[in-house]
Amino acid sequence: MKFILADKTQFDIVSFTRPLSVAMVVNTMDDVTDAYDSMTSEALATATVVDGDTTLATFHDVAITGVQCVVNPGNTITAHFYFTANQVDPADADPDYTMAAKILLGEVE
Repeated sequence: MKFILADKTQFDIVSFTRPLSVAMVVNTMDDVTDAYDSMTSEALATATVVDGDTTLATFHDVAITGVQCVVNPGNTITAHFYFTANQVDPADADPDYTMAAKILLGEVE
């Protein structure tokens, strides 16, 4: 999976959860700092999570709310970045809720 920012900066990620957090495995704390430093307000104007050719979610007006680092066996680091976003593209909403809404609206039997 990839976490792609508005300025086309891309991060390989190992997990993505809603409302919005991503985890990436890096080798050093400098890698964490470099990632954090690249997540400027301009770069976080839009953030997209993709898995292969599939867009899982697109978020707008994203802001970092926290970072947590865990040292793994083998001395790699899993960095968890937590965000808030002002808008989530409707097409990228949770598929279960989207299906439920379509059923309630009579769009699906």
